[in-house]
Amino acid sequence: MLGKIMKYEFKSTMRILLPLQLVILLLSVLARLEYNPVIINSSSNEVYSAAPNLFSGVITLTYFLSLVVANAFTVIYLFACYYRTMFKDQGYLTHTLPVKTMTVFWGKFLSNISWVIICGLVSVLSFVIFSYNDDFRQAISYLPEVLTDMADYTEMSVSAIIIYFIALFIFEIMEGLLSIYLCMSVAQLFSKHHILAAAGTFVVIYIFEQTITSLLLMGTGFWSYIFSPDYDSGKLLSSIMLPLLLVEILYVLIYYFLNRYIIKNKLNLE
Repeated sequence: MLGKIMKYEFKSTMRILLPLQLVILLLSVLARLEYNPVIINSSSNEVYSAAPNLFSGVITLTYFLSLVVANAFTVIYLFACYYRTMFKDQGYLTHTLPVKTMTVFWGKFLSNISWVIICGLVSVLSFVIFSYNDDFRQAISYLPEVLTDMADYTEMSVSAIIIYFIALFIFEIMEGLLSIYLCMSVAQLFSKHHILAAAGTFVVIYIFEQTITSLLLMGTGFWSYIFSPDYDSGKLLSSIMLPLLLVEILYVLIYYFLNRYIIKNKLNLE
Protein backbone atom coordinates (compact mmCIF):
# COMPACT_ATOMS: atom_id res chain seq x y z
CA MET A 1 0.00 0.00 0.00
CA LEU A 2 2.88 2.36 0.76
CA GLY A 3 4.17 1.86 -2.78
CA LYS A 4 0.78 2.72 -4.27
CA ILE A 5 0.56 5.91 -2.20
CA MET A 6 4.07 6.96 -3.28
CA LYS A 7 3.17 6.23 -6.91
CA TYR A 8 0.06 8.38 -6.62
CA GLU A 9 2.03 11.21 -4.99
CA PHE A 10 4.63 11.10 -7.74
CA LYS A 11 1.96 11.23 -10.43
CA SER A 12 0.16 14.15 -8.81
CA THR A 13 3.33 16.23 -8.39
CA MET A 14 5.15 15.14 -11.55
CA ARG A 15 2.87 17.17 -13.80
CA ILE A 16 4.30 20.37 -12.34
CA LEU A 17 7.77 19.46 -11.08
CA LEU A 18 9.08 17.33 -13.94
CA PRO A 19 8.61 20.03 -16.63
CA LEU A 20 10.15 22.53 -14.23
CA GLN A 21 13.32 20.44 -13.90
CA LEU A 22 13.51 19.98 -17.67
CA VAL A 23 13.24 23.76 -18.14
CA ILE A 24 16.18 24.25 -15.74
CA LEU A 25 18.32 21.84 -17.76
CA LEU A 26 17.32 23.52 -21.01
CA LEU A 27 18.17 26.96 -19.64
CA SER A 28 21.56 25.71 -18.45
CA VAL A 29 22.35 24.48 -21.97
CA LEU A 30 21.22 27.78 -23.51
CA ALA A 31 23.19 29.77 -20.95
CA ARG A 32 26.27 27.67 -21.65
CA LEU A 33 26.01 28.15 -25.41
CA GLU A 34 25.35 31.87 -25.14
CA TYR A 35 27.90 32.57 -22.42
CA ASN A 36 30.77 30.87 -24.23
CA PRO A 37 29.78 30.33 -27.87
CA VAL A 38 32.28 28.60 -30.13
CA ILE A 39 33.19 30.37 -33.37
CA ILE A 40 35.05 28.78 -36.26
CA ASN A 41 37.16 30.99 -38.49
CA SER A 42 36.49 29.59 -41.96
CA SER A 43 39.63 31.14 -43.48
CA SER A 44 42.08 29.70 -40.94
CA ASN A 45 39.97 26.87 -39.46
CA GLU A 46 40.75 28.25 -36.01
CA VAL A 47 38.31 27.60 -33.20
CA TYR A 48 37.94 30.17 -30.46
CA SER A 49 35.37 31.45 -27.97
CA ALA A 50 33.50 34.68 -28.44
CA ALA A 51 33.27 37.18 -25.63
CA PRO A 52 29.95 37.22 -23.75
CA ASN A 53 27.54 39.88 -25.04
CA LEU A 54 24.47 41.53 -23.56
CA PHE A 55 22.15 38.77 -24.72
CA SER A 56 24.34 36.06 -23.20
CA GLY A 57 24.37 38.02 -19.96
CA VAL A 58 20.57 38.16 -19.94
CA ILE A 59 20.35 34.41 -20.61
CA THR A 60 22.86 33.67 -17.84
CA LEU A 61 21.02 35.89 -15.37
CA THR A 62 17.73 34.24 -16.36
CA TYR A 63 19.26 30.82 -15.75
CA PHE A 64 20.51 31.64 -12.25
CA LEU A 65 17.27 33.37 -11.27
CA SER A 66 15.27 30.43 -12.63
CA LEU A 67 17.44 28.02 -10.68
CA VAL A 68 16.73 29.84 -7.42
CA VAL A 69 13.02 30.25 -8.17
CA ALA A 70 12.63 26.63 -9.27
CA ASN A 71 14.19 25.27 -6.09
CA ALA A 72 12.12 27.58 -3.90
CA PHE A 73 8.94 26.77 -5.84
CA THR A 74 9.57 23.02 -5.58
CA VAL A 75 9.85 23.14 -1.79
CA ILE A 76 6.85 25.46 -1.37
CA TYR A 77 4.75 23.38 -3.77
CA LEU A 78 5.53 20.15 -1.91
CA PHE A 79 4.65 21.69 1.45
CA ALA A 80 1.45 23.19 0.03
CA CYS A 81 0.38 19.82 -1.39
CA TYR A 82 1.12 18.12 1.94
CA TYR A 83 -0.87 20.68 3.95
CA ARG A 84 -3.79 20.70 1.51
CA THR A 85 -4.15 16.93 1.43
CA MET A 86 -3.52 16.34 5.15
CA PHE A 87 -5.18 19.23 6.98
CA LYS A 88 -7.46 21.13 4.56
CA ASP A 89 -10.67 20.02 2.82
CA GLN A 90 -8.91 17.22 0.93
CA GLY A 91 -7.84 15.85 4.30
CA TYR A 92 -11.31 14.37 4.77
CA LEU A 93 -10.76 12.17 1.75
CA THR A 94 -7.15 11.38 2.70
CA HIS A 95 -8.03 10.22 6.20
CA THR A 96 -11.01 8.11 5.11
CA LEU A 97 -8.90 5.95 2.81
CA PRO A 98 -8.75 2.26 3.80
CA VAL A 99 -5.15 2.62 4.90
CA LYS A 100 -3.40 3.63 8.10
CA THR A 101 -2.86 7.35 8.56
CA MET A 102 0.88 7.01 9.08
CA THR A 103 1.17 4.95 5.91
CA VAL A 104 -0.27 7.94 4.06
CA PHE A 105 2.18 10.18 5.93
CA TRP A 106 5.15 8.01 4.98
CA GLY A 107 4.03 7.90 1.34
CA LYS A 108 3.96 11.69 1.17
CA PHE A 109 7.16 12.05 3.19
CA LEU A 110 9.22 9.64 1.06
CA SER A 111 7.83 11.15 -2.14
CA ASN A 112 8.82 14.64 -0.99
CA ILE A 113 12.30 13.47 0.01
CA SER A 114 12.73 11.97 -3.45
CA TRP A 115 11.67 15.20 -5.14
CA VAL A 116 14.02 17.30 -3.03
CA ILE A 117 16.92 14.98 -3.94
CA ILE A 118 15.93 15.00 -7.62
CA CYS A 119 15.71 18.78 -7.60
CA GLY A 120 19.15 19.00 -5.97
CA LEU A 121 20.71 16.61 -8.48
CA VAL A 122 19.16 18.49 -11.41
CA SER A 123 20.52 21.76 -10.00
CA VAL A 124 24.01 20.27 -9.68
CA LEU A 125 23.82 18.79 -13.19
CA SER A 126 22.64 22.09 -14.66
CA PHE A 127 25.48 23.95 -12.95
CA VAL A 128 27.98 21.41 -14.29
CA ILE A 129 26.58 21.92 -17.80
CA PHE A 130 26.86 25.68 -17.47
CA SER A 131 30.32 25.72 -15.86
CA TYR A 132 32.02 22.87 -17.70
CA ASN A 133 35.35 24.07 -19.09
CA ASP A 134 39.06 23.53 -18.52
CA ASP A 135 39.05 25.39 -15.19
CA PHE A 136 36.06 23.37 -13.98
CA ARG A 137 37.71 20.08 -14.98
CA GLN A 138 40.87 21.13 -13.17
CA ALA A 139 38.91 22.00 -10.02
CA ILE A 140 37.10 18.64 -10.13
CA SER A 141 40.42 16.85 -10.52
CA TYR A 142 41.39 18.06 -7.04
CA LEU A 143 38.37 16.35 -5.43
CA PRO A 144 40.04 12.93 -4.90
CA GLU A 145 42.99 14.70 -3.28
CA VAL A 146 40.68 16.66 -0.98
CA LEU A 147 38.87 13.48 0.03
CA THR A 148 42.17 11.71 0.66
CA ASP A 149 43.44 14.57 2.84
CA MET A 150 40.16 14.58 4.77
CA ALA A 151 40.44 10.82 5.28
CA ASP A 152 43.98 11.25 6.59
CA TYR A 153 42.89 14.03 8.97
CA THR A 154 39.99 12.02 10.38
CA GLU A 155 41.70 8.61 10.19
CA MET A 156 38.81 7.29 8.12
CA SER A 157 38.70 5.72 4.67
CA VAL A 158 37.60 7.72 1.64
CA SER A 159 34.54 5.50 1.19
CA ALA A 160 33.57 6.08 4.83
CA ILE A 161 33.88 9.85 4.31
CA ILE A 162 31.61 9.69 1.25
CA ILE A 163 29.05 7.51 3.03
CA TYR A 164 29.10 9.86 6.01
CA PHE A 165 28.34 12.98 3.97
CA ILE A 166 25.62 11.20 1.97
CA ALA A 167 23.99 10.07 5.23
CA LEU A 168 24.32 13.56 6.74
CA PHE A 169 22.78 15.09 3.60
CA ILE A 170 19.80 12.70 3.65
CA PHE A 171 19.13 13.17 7.37
CA GLU A 172 19.33 16.96 6.97
CA ILE A 173 16.67 16.75 4.25
CA MET A 174 14.52 14.56 6.49
CA GLU A 175 14.99 16.93 9.42
CA GLY A 176 14.09 19.95 7.30
CA LEU A 177 10.91 18.38 5.93
CA LEU A 178 9.78 17.00 9.29
CA SER A 179 10.38 20.31 11.06
CA ILE A 180 8.13 22.14 8.57
CA TYR A 181 5.58 19.31 8.80
CA LEU A 182 5.59 19.86 12.55
CA CYS A 183 4.93 23.57 12.08
CA MET A 184 1.90 22.70 9.95
CA SER A 185 0.75 20.00 12.39
CA VAL A 186 0.83 22.47 15.27
CA ALA A 187 -0.82 25.20 13.18
CA GLN A 188 -3.83 23.01 12.35
CA LEU A 189 -4.53 22.64 16.09
CA PHE A 190 -5.66 26.28 16.14
CA SER A 191 -8.99 27.40 14.75
CA LYS A 192 -7.51 30.76 13.73
CA HIS A 193 -4.15 32.37 13.01
CA HIS A 194 -2.62 29.28 11.39
CA ILE A 195 0.26 31.20 9.82
CA LEU A 196 1.14 32.84 13.12
CA ALA A 197 1.04 29.48 14.91
CA ALA A 198 3.27 27.90 12.25
CA ALA A 199 5.73 30.81 12.46
CA GLY A 200 5.80 30.57 16.25
CA THR A 201 6.49 26.85 16.06
CA PHE A 202 9.30 27.48 13.60
CA VAL A 203 10.90 29.97 16.00
CA VAL A 204 10.67 27.46 18.85
CA ILE A 205 12.27 24.76 16.66
CA TYR A 206 15.04 27.18 15.64
CA ILE A 207 15.83 28.10 19.25
CA PHE A 208 15.77 24.43 20.23
CA GLU A 209 18.21 23.44 17.49
CA GLN A 210 20.54 26.35 18.19
CA THR A 211 20.62 25.42 21.87
CA ILE A 212 21.37 21.78 21.11
CA THR A 213 24.08 22.78 18.62
CA SER A 214 25.72 25.10 21.15
CA LEU A 215 25.70 22.37 23.79
CA LEU A 216 27.11 19.93 21.24
CA LEU A 217 30.01 22.25 20.36
CA MET A 218 30.76 22.77 24.04
CA GLY A 219 30.54 19.06 24.81
CA THR A 220 32.87 18.06 21.98
CA GLY A 221 35.45 20.68 22.98
CA PHE A 222 34.99 22.60 19.72
CA TRP A 223 35.80 26.01 21.21
CA SER A 224 38.79 24.70 23.14
CA TYR A 225 40.17 23.25 19.88
CA ILE A 226 39.60 26.54 18.06
CA PHE A 227 41.42 28.69 20.61
CA SER A 228 44.05 26.15 21.60
CA PRO A 229 47.67 26.88 20.62
CA ASP A 230 47.87 23.22 19.54
CA TYR A 231 44.97 23.65 17.11
CA ASP A 232 44.55 20.54 14.93
CA SER A 233 41.96 20.74 12.15
CA GLY A 234 41.93 16.95 11.82
CA LYS A 235 41.06 16.43 15.48
CA LEU A 236 38.49 19.21 15.27
CA LEU A 237 36.77 17.63 12.26
CA SER A 238 36.82 14.10 13.66
CA SER A 239 35.49 15.30 17.02
CA ILE A 240 32.31 16.80 15.59
CA MET A 241 31.49 14.51 12.64
CA LEU A 242 29.75 11.72 14.54
CA PRO A 243 27.97 14.03 17.03
CA LEU A 244 26.62 16.12 14.14
CA LEU A 245 25.14 13.03 12.48
CA LEU A 246 23.70 11.75 15.75
CA VAL A 247 22.10 15.12 16.46
CA GLU A 248 20.48 15.14 13.00
CA ILE A 249 19.10 11.65 13.68
CA LEU A 250 17.82 12.87 17.05
CA TYR A 251 16.01 15.79 15.39
CA VAL A 252 14.44 13.42 12.85
CA LEU A 253 13.15 11.10 15.58
CA ILE A 254 11.79 13.94 17.73
CA TYR A 255 10.00 15.69 14.86
CA TYR A 256 8.66 12.42 13.47
CA PHE A 257 7.12 11.24 16.74
CA LEU A 258 5.66 14.69 17.46
CA ASN A 259 4.07 14.70 13.99
CA ARG A 260 2.85 11.15 14.53
CA TYR A 261 1.24 11.99 17.87
CA ILE A 262 -0.55 15.09 16.56
CA ILE A 263 -1.77 13.45 13.36
CA LYS A 264 -3.05 10.35 15.13
CA ASN A 265 -4.52 12.01 18.23
CA LYS A 266 -5.03 15.74 17.63
CA LEU A 267 -6.18 15.98 14.03
CA ASN A 268 -8.36 19.04 13.52
CA LEU A 269 -9.57 19.13 9.92
CA GLU A 270 -10.98 22.37 8.60
